[in-house]
Amino acid sequence: MVVAFALPAVEAVAVGTDATEHLRELLGGLAYEIDTEVLRSYRQLLRQYA
Repeated sequence: MVVAFALPAVEAVAVGTDATEHLRELLGGLAYEIDTEVLRSYRQLLRQYA
C-alpha cells in the first residue's frame, strides 16, 4: 500500500466524527510503513500543480 501523507508521532489525537469507520481507518493506517521517496514525489507533484 502507498500512502499520500504521513502523520507525525503523537501522544493523542482528537477526532470528531459520526462514523466510527473513519476512526477505524485512521488507526489502521498506523500499521503501514512509510515510503519516504513516494511521499516526497507526491508532495512535489502537489506543489507542481498547485
